[in-house]
Amino acid sequence: MKQLYWSLLLIATAGLGGQAVGQVYYEQDFDGLAVGDYISSQESWMTWSDNPESTEDAQVSSDFAASGSNSLHVFQTSQTGGPMDVVYVAGISDGAYDVSFKMYVPSGASAYYNFQENANPGTAWAFDVVFANVGQFQITIDQAAVGTGEFPLDTWFEMKHSINLTTDEMVMYIDGEMIGTYAYDGAQIGGINFFGFGDEIELGNYYIDDLMVAEMVVESVLNVDQPLSFVMGPNPAQNFVNLMSDLDEAQVRILALNGQLIDQRNVKNLRQGQRLSLNLNEGIYFVEVMQGNQRSIQRLVIQH
Repeated sequence: MKQLYWSLLLIATAGLGGQAVGQVYYEQDFDGLAVGDYISSQESWMTWSDNPESTEDAQVSSDFAASGSNSLHVFQTSQTGGPMDVVYVAGISDGAYDVSFKMYVPSGASAYYNFQENANPGTAWAFDVVFANVGQFQITIDQAAVGTGEFPLDTWFEMKHSINLTTDEMVMYIDGEMIGTYAYDGAQIGGINFFGFGDEIELGNYYIDDLMVAEMVVESVLNVDQPLSFVMGPNPAQNFVNLMSDLDEAQVRILALNGQLIDQRNVKNLRQGQRLSLNLNEGIYFVEVMQGNQRSIQRLVIQH
């Protein structure tokens, strides 16, 4: 993906110790809560099955903390997952946001979280991240692995997700280092599901602290792409797809889930519709149509 989309103007916000962030949409450091408090008692939080103050509900802990004295403890007690299963509900449907939090995974444990595409948990998953007990993590979109990396055990580290709902893109970072750029498969930042699960080898057991959602303000001088409209079908497809738009011509790119460029071509006469031949393996891809500063992405499923 072009890094142009992610050159950001960060606005300093008063009262945050000089930290350069955009306008804060939500933040939670768990220090205003008492040890043992259930997180579902807080605004914007719920358990997966809306069963507050149950074994499903995570509690505030003072075992470890990235800042202050408290964090949220999430763990599982059996290999099937759970009982802890809580959701921070964002329900953001437009704009661009940095979503970040810090994690602590003790040695001999693993961890897991996912982003929901809808404020109602269980409607659709945007992506999942599994943290294995050997210090490696894997990012999965639609059950396909799209990224991996390393994380430190027995110490706090930050996961940050810069999500632009207008351009359907996400950049992920760990401790400030970019993991990769991915197509964000969702109309919303619905919420974050912190589930008591892990790598299916060691039980999930981890802590969350300093959750923050901050709006990103895109710098106006960058000629940022504007969305355009196009129609694509059939979808799922096999060896061709038809495109139609109100453009005379455009550049069409086909991207893998991890952002890798698979194919690129210039297409004319889109007003009349154009048939594009495809030679793709089964799976999920993204079709990007661009002309000037106009741009849009749609998901394409290939089934043979």
